[in-house]
Amino acid sequence: DDNTKSVLSEIFGRKIRRDEKILNGLRKRYGKKISALVQTQADVPEKTIVIPNEVGTAPGFIFEGDKGVAIAIPGPPHEAKPH
Repeated sequence: DDNTKSVLSEIFGRKIRRDEKILNGLRKRYGKKISALVQTQADVPEKTIVIPNEVGTAPGFIFEGDKGVAIAIPGPPHEAKPH
């Protein structure tokens, strides 16, 4: 699976936490019994700007710090475009 979130979190020295707001949104969209893999999409790096994903499950992130700025757009390419 995609390692972008964990690699950028390591580079920028950020811990990853579960975001209940994102998790609740996923449950609302896909049902209360979502898989463990889908639940990990609610794990976000601390001190980042989260880019919501209204089309799929994986949000994007904007990292800023001493290492510069990195932007990870939401999900696969078709999820990066609004419908």
